[in-house]
Amino acid sequence: TTSDQLCHLLALSGIPTREELFSVNLCGRGRDNTNVGGAPLLVVNGVNGLDVIAAMNNGRIYRVQNGRRLWRMRHQVSWNDQSVVALQQIDATNVVAATRPILFAGETSLEILAASSGRVLATTTFPQPSIRQTVMEDLNGDGTTDVLITTKDAIWGFHVTVRTGTSVFFRIVVGGLIMGLMLAILRNKFGPHPGKRSTDL
Repeated sequence: TTSDQLCHLLALSGIPTREELFSVNLCGRGRDNTNVGGAPLLVVNGVNGLDVIAAMNNGRIYRVQNGRRLWRMRHQVSWNDQSVVALQQIDATNVVAATRPILFAGETSLEILAASSGRVLATTTFPQPSIRQTVMEDLNGDGTTDVLITTKDAIWGFHVTVRTGTSVFFRIVVGGLIMGLMLAILRNKFGPHPGKRSTDL
C-alpha cells in the first residue's frame, strides 16, 4: 500500500486473508515519497525460507525476511510505465539458488545486484528507452540467463556472466593448511632429533 507519506509491504495469511504476518515500512517519511510506486515483488530463496525483494521508484530497494529488513540500498533505475520494469533473479547453473544475482531493469537502464547484500555488481544504460518488459533467456547456452531489451527500433541483447570467488573463510583455511605443512617440513628438517648422535648423517 502507498500514500503521499509512507508505503508498506504487508504480508497476510489465511483463507480468506485476514491474519497479518508482518508489515514493513518501505519508504519512511520524506519529500521523495510523493507518488511512490513499486516494481512487481520478487520472492527469492533465503537462508531461513523465502525472502521478498521490493524496489520503489523513489530510488530504494529492500530485501525483507519475516518482516525484518536484511538490507536497504539506493538504485538508479527509473520508470514511468510499470509494465516495462523488471525485478528478476538471474538463473546461473554455477551459483547456488540463494546467492544468484538480481536483475533490476527500468526504461533506460539496468542494474545487477548481489542477492546477499544488494551491492551493485554491474550496470548499463540502454541505447533507447525500453518499450516492453525485459526478457530473460539463455542466448548462448552457457547456463546463465541473458537479457533482451526491446526498444522502438531494435531488440538489444546483453550477455550476462556470473563469476564466483572463493570465500574469505576458505582462503584462511587453505592458508592455514599451507603454513602448517611448511612448519612441519622445517621442523622435520632442522629441528632436534632425539636419539640421533652427532656423528650420524
